[in-house]
Amino acid sequence: MEDSLLTPFKDYILQRLAAVGYCARSIYEELQLRGYTGSYETVKRFVSPLRKEATIEATVRFETPPARKAQADLGQCWTTLAGKSIKVHLFVMTRGYRRRMFAVATREEKLPAFIRCHEDAFDYFGGVPHEIIYDYVPWHIIRNPTFWDFNRYYGFQARAHRPYRAQTNDHASYYTPFGTSVID
Repeated sequence: MEDSLLTPFKDYILQRLAAVGYCARSIYEELQLRGYTGSYETVKRFVSPLRKEATIEATVRFETPPARKAQADLGQCWTTLAGKSIKVHLFVMTRGYRRRMFAVATREEKLPAFIRCHEDAFDYFGGVPHEIIYDYVPWHIIRNPTFWDFNRYYGFQARAHRPYRAQTNDHASYYTPFGTSVID
């Protein structure tokens, strides 16, 4: 903080901000009782970035016991192969424990390629997780009966995140592929 009328009140302001909900008006009124003669605008300019900083939520890293969960995503990108620009589809599976990752590019995003990517990931990891949570995977793939036969064969539960809820770890944030909420 630059040298201003607020300088002698800096420690007091920092101690009181959380208690008053980062309300600049409350701080201003308290400071007036303590002898502050500056403007409300000065207090507001000082409190504003502190309020913004306080509202930033930390992202908690999602970790699970070994073999419990993995997250799978599909994506697309363009690359150049033999001088020709082509679209490739990316499959990424990340284990919840130690964040080990498997990634592969395919030419298509059809069910046989999707299943093959899973099998390659299982080989890479040396096993199958109990549960795979899908993010950005088209519903026509997840809901396909062949895919359900595949996940029953390998013994994992397939779940999909609610749209825009990928960083959540509560069961209410998941859908089973047939649209019912998952409750364990």
